[in-house]
Amino acid sequence: MNEKDSIKDLEAQARNTKHLMDKLNRAAYGMTFDEALRLRPSDPNSNHDHQEKEDPNV
Repeated sequence: MNEKDSIKDLEAQARNTKHLMDKLNRAAYGMTFDEALRLRPSDPNSNHDHQEKEDPNV
């Protein structure tokens, strides 16, 4: 086995690992990690789930 074969083996192993993690995430959360990233808000600093409501008395 030479260096080129080792790299190809590692790339194949990485593809297989990603496939298995996508399968696990889809079963657990209904979507892959890549899909979840695409659905996140465009502003990474925004937190839509925990936005503080303004006090109307201020």
